[in-house]
Amino acid sequence: MANEAQIRAFVRTLVHDPREVDDIFQAVALVLWQKFDQYDTSRPFGPWARGIAAKEVLAMRRGNARCPTPFPPEVVVAILDEFERFLTSRGSVSDTAEALDKCVESLPPTSQKMLQLRYGEAMRIQQVASRLGQTMGATQRALSRIHKRLAECIERRLAAVNGGEAS
Repeated sequence: MANEAQIRAFVRTLVHDPREVDDIFQAVALVLWQKFDQYDTSRPFGPWARGIAAKEVLAMRRGNARCPTPFPPEVVVAILDEFERFLTSRGSVSDTAEALDKCVESLPPTSQKMLQLRYGEAMRIQQVASRLGQTMGATQRALSRIHKRLAECIERRLAAVNGGEAS
């Protein structure tokens, strides 16, 4: 349970539907319970658990025609590797996830809609632009500004949480 927030945060990087995140987390918990005798106690538990979570995401999304895997397996592995690097260099994923949620909530509704279309519905930029009646270039620039604004907001929030020590 000590790793629940980090496992959920990792799954959430790959799956945006909160109900699906819960379903996958439950499946991961079951697999961890079933395979616990295979766990090497000389190694950290978190990376092992998140590796299982990555496999569960791929397995569950592969079997769901409505919601296919948005990334090929090698990209999921790359995201997992980056997630592990992030954890060792940054600290609490739950703080970062919470900061991201608050920062997204602070965006104007049009920016939130753009993010929902691009990431929540996994639309390509051209599709987002078409849906919003914009050019592809305008949509790319808007998303770039939103990303920059979110990154700055997250940094400020983490600095506040960590007493000014966020980098």
